[in-house]
Amino acid sequence: MGYLQLVGIILLGAAAASAQTESARISGRVTDPTDAVIAGAECKITNIETNVSTIATTNQDGIYVIPDLRPATYRLTIQKEGFRTVVQPSLQLYVQDALNENFRLALGPVSEISTVSAPLLQTDSAAVSTVVDQQVVHNMPLNGRSFQSLIGLTPGVVFTSQNLGQGQFSTNGQYVDSNYFMVDGVSANFATTTFGLGQTLGGALPAFTAQGGTNGLVSVDAMQEFRIQTSPYAAEYGRTPGAQISIVTKSGTNQFHGSVFDYLRNDIFDARNYFDRPPLPKPPLRQNDFGGTLGGPILKDKTFFFFSYEGLRLRQPQTDTEELLTVPAREAVAPVYQAILRALPLPDPNAPVIDPTCDNIQNPCRANLTIAYSNPSSLNATSLRIDHNLSSKVTLFARYNHAPSHDAMRYLEELGYDYLNVDTFTAGADILIAPTKVNDFRANWSRNNGTHSTSLTNFHGSEIPPTSALFPPASPYSPDKGQALVFFSGERFGKGRSIPMPNGSSILWIHFRGRSVCINSSSASITAG
Repeated sequence: MGYLQLVGIILLGAAAASAQTESARISGRVTDPTDAVIAGAECKITNIETNVSTIATTNQDGIYVIPDLRPATYRLTIQKEGFRTVVQPSLQLYVQDALNENFRLALGPVSEISTVSAPLLQTDSAAVSTVVDQQVVHNMPLNGRSFQSLIGLTPGVVFTSQNLGQGQFSTNGQYVDSNYFMVDGVSANFATTTFGLGQTLGGALPAFTAQGGTNGLVSVDAMQEFRIQTSPYAAEYGRTPGAQISIVTKSGTNQFHGSVFDYLRNDIFDARNYFDRPPLPKPPLRQNDFGGTLGGPILKDKTFFFFSYEGLRLRQPQTDTEELLTVPAREAVAPVYQAILRALPLPDPNAPVIDPTCDNIQNPCRANLTIAYSNPSSLNATSLRIDHNLSSKVTLFARYNHAPSHDAMRYLEELGYDYLNVDTFTAGADILIAPTKVNDFRANWSRNNGTHSTSLTNFHGSEIPPTSALFPPASPYSPDKGQALVFFSGERFGKGRSIPMPNGSSILWIHFRGRSVCINSSSASITAG
């Protein structure tokens, strides 16, 4: 299944009106010592890391507005002939900030500089929000290098059970599928599931990995910061009533920066769990989350790049105990059905029968199988971002992200795989048309393909039955006509699941713990017994 999204958004209007993007802005009033407004004062803001500047001037009311600023650390300089220059050397702007700062210029030559460092307040919005930046990411433990746990730090957010829906958390009591994710100003709600569209059809869920992590959207090492708004946010965020999560990815700077990492877990560092008692072997645990980043200039002060890769190789340990038919019980079955029964694993060789009164006629003999194994999964997330400053009024960027992942789950002889493949391409342009008008453009192409496959395997003595045993030559069905093979797993599929197998008319019932299998000429019905 796939979900394809193509979005192009142009927002044109007064700079004082916020757009639904990741950009920040700063505004305020400039006055003289008598509180009279100063018109025509130059306000220059410079990104310290890229040395890119934006210049605005105060209007007749002494008001300046500098919109469409990428979250970063800036230097703000305000000057006017006949007044001393005011400099704020370290101004930190976060994602979707709308800050207000007023300045009073003292009389004197413009060559004299006054430095201010007062903290800025956001007075233009009553929204309750939390910003999570790289400092928080570096100092908080993250399970699986996914930032869901950081979302849980926000007041009003509660992680929920899967029984409440396909989402992962609820915000202020809203439905779990009502949270809205954005990456670099475009929607990230284009998920698909491997068992049906359901809630994903209307863009209700973000495109997480097969393991359920945010790494498919952006690796934490490629994420600059994110803001989560819970209430009462402005109307432009009204698509869903839950949390609004806006994520900003990193871009390159005038300096080359990079990182290499490998986080690991291994069973040699862990004690046995309660169920892995000798002589059972301890199931292997392997978790390697590795990768790196590299960013820097292509053309100094003009063009920058940022590359990120993250790989995950995981083997999750499992311990299972099942009641299975003994070898004599299988041999007592009619030969035509023995190939099917051999698809089930054998019980432990020395395990005693559970019911000593069994006769393999009306009461088949069963014994326990206790086994340890590991479920494999993987992730490969690669992204590349290019930023270019066309002029002091036009900035461009483009980002591509490719994140295939898979997750496997074994149920004895059955091995099921979930495959998810996330691809996104986003391009944007910020154009300062006038001091009070800005054009904010975003275009996005997103695709998320999901597939699920389940197959029988040779597991602890089980043998994959030949196709001829499942689809006899006289049958009008064949594997390429969508007819499923026989699955001995009624607990997972629920009561009344039938798999067509046309042939004769004889009936055989086989009972074992938790499952009842009826094999006859026209169906193999699997129910929870």
